[in-house]
Amino acid sequence: MTAGGSLDLVLDVGTGSVKGALVGDSRARHAEGEHPLPGASQAGNISEQDAQAWWTAASALARDLTQNGGRVARVVLTGQMQTLTLNGHDGRPLRQAISYGDTRAQEEAAELAAMFGETGLQSATGNDVDAASLLAKALWLKRHEPDALEHAAGVSLGAADHLAGRLTGRVGPQAVCDTTTASTTGLMDRAKQQALPGDVFDRLGLAGFAAKLPRFVAGGTQAGVMNEAAAAGWHVPAGTPVHVAPGDAGSNTVGAGAGEPGAASIYLGTSGWLAFTADAAGDPNQGVFNLAHPGENRVFQVAPLLTAAGNLAWFEKAHPNERSTGERIDAALSRPPTPLIYLPYLAGERSPFRDPDVRGAFVGLTTETTQDDMLRAVLEGVAFAYRHAAEALQVDASAQENTSWTVSGGGSRSPAWMALLASVLGRPLQVLGDAEWAGVQGAWHAARVSAGETKGWSLPVEGQTVQPTVVPGLGSRYRTFREATDALRPVFRQAVEGA
Repeated sequence: MTAGGSLDLVLDVGTGSVKGALVGDSRARHAEGEHPLPGASQAGNISEQDAQAWWTAASALARDLTQNGGRVARVVLTGQMQTLTLNGHDGRPLRQAISYGDTRAQEEAAELAAMFGETGLQSATGNDVDAASLLAKALWLKRHEPDALEHAAGVSLGAADHLAGRLTGRVGPQAVCDTTTASTTGLMDRAKQQALPGDVFDRLGLAGFAAKLPRFVAGGTQAGVMNEAAAAGWHVPAGTPVHVAPGDAGSNTVGAGAGEPGAASIYLGTSGWLAFTADAAGDPNQGVFNLAHPGENRVFQVAPLLTAAGNLAWFEKAHPNERSTGERIDAALSRPPTPLIYLPYLAGERSPFRDPDVRGAFVGLTTETTQDDMLRAVLEGVAFAYRHAAEALQVDASAQENTSWTVSGGGSRSPAWMALLASVLGRPLQVLGDAEWAGVQGAWHAARVSAGETKGWSLPVEGQTVQPTVVPGLGSRYRTFREATDALRPVFRQAVEGA
């Protein structure tokens, strides 16, 4: 354990819930729990979430975890990235947080491209600066909600730095954001690990916005200490150090055993991604997002999927029955496959292609199609999306041909789905034994590295290995999936433009 037998309170603020645990030096979770969050409100390309709900759920979970005593040595935070929150002087949100999946700022993104060139900002940030970027969203706010932007004392770029600001009482340039999160936003110069030069914001009339940005620090860094007001609500002593870990994709990659080059990890939650650590950035034009690694001169290469297991949640809500989720998956995957194809783009897509207008679709429905057939197609469609992302990411297959990729996230609970995913990817998968806690473990490890308590980013993991098998017709259905995606993208775009 840490000094004096105390524990670290580690929280991971996702889209659907806040997970947390009290973690000791041996990585053992001495207490763990989860509080649900209201889903993001969505309408067209708009996606927002109540940032106050993050605080309410996180503080309730902190009280739950600490109710049996034990001194908390530090608080460590990670969570969803690329989410813009306008904060008042007290750190409270002034409006709904604009989520990472929000792409309403398409006109502003086009203006950025026209002003700086198609690759001008890309070369500085390491990523495409599109409608999902916080730079485009800030420009949208300036035009549509100028009063809210003007009255904000500071802005947060993710869930973790928002909570850290409230816990420490630091707002705006006194607050901090981890560089992993900052690198998703289109606001950070990747080489300098600092905000873009002031003239970029000046040209856009956003000098005031730039002055509200937090400082960028390596994930795991201490952001400050717990203030008196927050301490009372969280049942954590005032003065307790508060650390901002890498954003969720980074913490999850570290916690899933891929914090050093040579391994890859899959996250299968409401949203998802395929990620690995590299010594050099990948090509953004191939669907790669380059996120800052807390280690020097390293990068997380990530292919993010806007909707992963969220497709399963949608299907169950739209087609309810009395069986459990596991039973429904097992029944669907025990049936012979059909030609039915499902496109899993319910909220648009970011990788391996960026298209805010693409949507979900079934291709090949007949009068004989059953719910189980449809669910099987949904599960296959998500797996196909991961294969498409893996091909775009160009993970070094020769170096990793016999290496298991790790899988974490709630979707990994189903052995049948994991067997299908291994077969679609054509490689063994190691399903982590504590798959849902990879983000918490990675965040905790980052804080320990920053505090000088350990070195390096290799974290051993344990889990069952699932071998790929030959599934009849899988290759041809994947080809049809790719062809259907290409064919329908223009149709979706016309539908959106004509709406």
